[in-house]
Amino acid sequence: MIKIGVCGALGKMGQEVCRAIINTNDLELTAKIDIAGGENIYTSLEKAVSDYKLDIIIDFTRPDVIFENAKFCLNHGIKIVIG
Repeated sequence: MIKIGVCGALGKMGQEVCRAIINTNDLELTAKIDIAGGENIYTSLEKAVSDYKLDIIIDFTRPDVIFENAKFCLNHGIKIVIG
């Protein structure tokens, strides 16, 4: 099972990505990450990664955040898909 985290999970595209992952048999939506927070939503990528071993991050955040998220993922051996 591939463990996936979605950054920007509460945005329009982030919600669609989360639904697609949930409806796929060999993928696991391990962490939803969004600055807005909420129930079962991480507010930081760092916290999600400290709690779970993630294989992939799908990033649908803002352009001013993506660069730092990409650096973090690369430094922690996590593959990143930037939407």
